[in-house]
Amino acid sequence: MRAVSELVSAALLALIAITVGGFVVAMLVNNLVQQQGRLQEEIVRNIYATRQAIGIVLARVDNTGRVEVVIATGDTPTPIQAVYINGTPADCNITLTNGDTVAYGAPIPPYTAAVIRCTPPSGAGPHVVRIVYPGGAVTALAE
Repeated sequence: MRAVSELVSAALLALIAITVGGFVVAMLVNNLVQQQGRLQEEIVRNIYATRQAIGIVLARVDNTGRVEVVIATGDTPTPIQAVYINGTPADCNITLTNGDTVAYGAPIPPYTAAVIRCTPPSGAGPHVVRIVYPGGAVTALAE
């Protein structure tokens, strides 16, 4: 009787150890799969951001002292995150060529020209204008 009891307890102990080990392995695999998914999402975001492009066509100061910058976008919708004039964040209006107004962070459609009009934080030009978007930043001198 005693030998059977020892065999049963050894089998139960082995079964508990295997169950706990399986649970730990399942948790590790689940964690790795989640991390792989996050990494793939980050890679896709970075690839998408590098395809976003803005080119400055014209930068000038108009006769009222406002800064006007004409931009063109590439083949991917591109949001403008910020506009800086002489290193200071500027309050600007973004108008597409069809007359629609776009807010900061809203994507500008691909292959579109837009006019950015800003009131400079300080006096007359020239002004260094920096436009920041997810794929980088472009800078121009407005005179």
